[in-house]
Amino acid sequence: MYISTQAEQNADLVILAINTFQNDLQDENPFVRGLALRTLCSMRLIDYVPYMLESLSHALIDSSAYVRKTALISCIKLFNLSPKHVLDAPLVDQLYNTLRDRDPEVVANCIVALNRIFLSEGGMIVDTNIAHYLLQRLHEFNEWHQCLVLDTLIRYKPSSEDEIFDIMNLLDDRLKHHNSGVQLTTVKIFIKLAEGIDDIQEDVYKRIKSPMLTLLTLTSPEIVYSCLEHIIVLMNQSHQLFREDYKYFYRRIKEPSFITLKKLEVLEGIATKISSKEIINEISGYITGTDKVIAQKSIESIAKISFRIENVLSYSLEVFMKLLETGIDIIISSIITALEEFMNESPEKVGSLLSVLPSVWTSIDLSSQAGPAFLNLLTTVGYEISEAPYILESLIDDLESYPATSFRLQLLNSTVTLFLHRPAECRGMLAKLFKYSMEPYESLEIRERALFLYRLLQKDIKKAQEIFKHQRYASKKNGNNNFKTRDKHLTKFNTISLLYGKHSEQTLFEQTPGNFSKRNDDQFFSSPTHHISEFDEVSYMIIIIQPKIYTYSHLNYLF
Repeated sequence: MYISTQAEQNADLVILAINTFQNDLQDENPFVRGLALRTLCSMRLIDYVPYMLESLSHALIDSSAYVRKTALISCIKLFNLSPKHVLDAPLVDQLYNTLRDRDPEVVANCIVALNRIFLSEGGMIVDTNIAHYLLQRLHEFNEWHQCLVLDTLIRYKPSSEDEIFDIMNLLDDRLKHHNSGVQLTTVKIFIKLAEGIDDIQEDVYKRIKSPMLTLLTLTSPEIVYSCLEHIIVLMNQSHQLFREDYKYFYRRIKEPSFITLKKLEVLEGIATKISSKEIINEISGYITGTDKVIAQKSIESIAKISFRIENVLSYSLEVFMKLLETGIDIIISSIITALEEFMNESPEKVGSLLSVLPSVWTSIDLSSQAGPAFLNLLTTVGYEISEAPYILESLIDDLESYPATSFRLQLLNSTVTLFLHRPAECRGMLAKLFKYSMEPYESLEIRERALFLYRLLQKDIKKAQEIFKHQRYASKKNGNNNFKTRDKHLTKFNTISLLYGKHSEQTLFEQTPGNFSKRNDDQFFSSPTHHISEFDEVSYMIIIIQPKIYTYSHLNYLF
């Protein structure tokens, strides 16, 4: 290691070390020959690449498998040092010949070397002869080398359907292998081979379903989690695949929470009209448990199933009504958030349920996203609930306890909305809220929103009523209600990017922090936190151009 790291600083003396290494390459002990070759190819000196190429050429046909394996890994080091020398030399042809080596570990190292050298082209070339040869020798490799060989065979394109069936027959026993990596790679090959052949696609998916469900029964939570991620990809390819097997995705005793969360995501996608009520009953049992994250996710899953399957919406609301009676803060807050989405979908069904808001609002965590959701629900039916103005007034009096910008913006909208329905009761508290919101120490976004609403009410009350009537039912209609299964392409199957939700390159090479560019005004005003889509754009720009701070005295004549 010392020689490898100091070679660049003592280039003149390296020639003496090279002569010593070349003598060691003739040693009777294969470990000495391997160590000499590894050290020689670790010296990052382009001037001595010809010596390395000559040594590698002899080492690739050495009688010792250890030396041949070391030579193949050294080829990668040499390619990283000087790609041109490797590609121009006959070394590549020699590597392809080494695929015929009698030792399976040497063949595996050879595949690794060729894939690295031809990485820019997608990996080593796999023709018919190479593919059939590797398939015939597949059982000689250990389980991890089998994963490597199978992953390489994915790039092979059979020339006929008969050849596809032959390959599937050869690999069928790999679907029962004890190693999950071998199983998943084989599943990927089966799906790849079935692409473009509609007659066999469904049969192939049915064949690979059993191994995937078997992996769910393993004791390793990491493998189960990875299997669930792959099942989500398969659901995206074949929507009917796991719909009859929904019970496999129920929570088990002492199961880690991250497994349960992923199972809930699967249940959201496989629920049908027949199974949805049973699934909702099962999920509702997780809500009253001790894990708050699972409780929140369970409520969200019930909501997603209800949006996708309309005939269970009423049933889900009944479940939520019973859960509201528990009085548990986290459950009530999560249900309130879900009810806001329900209101946008089916306001006529949710309206009767909102009568419980005055009795449960003190249990809601208003500092979370449930706060704005509660305000939105309260003002949606505020003209029917007699306590609504007084609830808002108590929040305005205690405004310092709710510093979140999202909460205060929604409080402004909600108070104005209720004012338009019940002006006599809301006039005083709206003036008070405008006063607080226009103080110089308030955030720019809150001051601009308050000033806009004030000018809107001052200019045209009828126009304000039209805007907030539309907002009542459509404020989030096009928001986050897309509960389709995540769009994950098959190319990510059996890769680390599937688990991290990023491309493989991003998981290995993260960008270094600190590269910040100067923000210009266009970027500032176009950012999501400064965009008010539901209001008139021209009026909004007037507010930005004329940032005059109004005081309480300016509001007296309005009320």
